[in-house]
Amino acid sequence: MAAYAFSKINFKGKDIIFIIFISSLMIPKEIMIVPLFRITQQFGMVNSYNGMIWPNVAGAFGVFLLKGFFDLTPNALREAGRIDGANEWRIFTRIMVPIIKPGIGALFILNFVQVWNDYLWQLVIGQENKMKTLMVGTATLMQDLNPNFAYKMAGATIAAIPMLLVFMLFQRFFTNAITAGAVKE
Repeated sequence: MAAYAFSKINFKGKDIIFIIFISSLMIPKEIMIVPLFRITQQFGMVNSYNGMIWPNVAGAFGVFLLKGFFDLTPNALREAGRIDGANEWRIFTRIMVPIIKPGIGALFILNFVQVWNDYLWQLVIGQENKMKTLMVGTATLMQDLNPNFAYKMAGATIAAIPMLLVFMLFQRFFTNAITAGAVKE
């Protein structure tokens, strides 16, 4: 919704707010880990899958990526919706979101891979052994005095399977998203 607002709705200070928003991409996640942990702790999501997933769902990169897709959609579609009597929410949900499905699919793939491989956050938020993820478990195999590389390779292979499945399921969205801006009208 933020990407839609930055792309299609005119409001005072839009460009400055967008620049500040996108500038947050330069801040490493390691700097934000303590405040993010405290917020997650206040919501009671430590040692839960919700605590591992939700802090990574909405980010500046997603807004940046989807704003590009919203910019490609013609304003005439919004005007046609207005003429038909639709409010802004209906225009967003019924007209704009279906058009940018390739962008949402590409964002889902990129975000899934980033969350799946996010070792540090999973290590911090999943403190109990039952909440250790595959990435953390594979890394702990190297802490032994004589690490067994066969176990580590087996863990890495198993860890790659969900990413491959997600990519195969959303591949058409990803390829459509890549080719969306390739043709100039």
